[in-house]
Amino acid sequence: MHVKLGKPYDDFILDEIKAGLYSNATELIRDALRRMKENKERRRIEHIHALVAIGETQIANGEGIPYTDDFMDNAMKRAIENHNAGTQPDGKKNSWS
Repeated sequence: MHVKLGKPYDDFILDEIKAGLYSNATELIRDALRRMKENKERRRIEHIHALVAIGETQIANGEGIPYTDDFMDNAMKRAIENHNAGTQPDGKKNSWS
């Protein structure tokens, strides 16, 4: 794969290599991509934690919905539809995608 980044990025990469932080451009780019993947996963997990916290608050306020097989079947169906559409239940696009 050949990628053209442009002078500002080329200069930045060369400066990082000259500073001894990386041995070569491939090493720097791999590190940057690894960090991007980690950041995306962290945002996904934070989003899940936020949704759980909302659910916990709703339950504490008596806003829970009793568990039934029908409820879970419908919830699973909606979750799969939202996942396939890349959206959240409120219709917003997933922020971690």
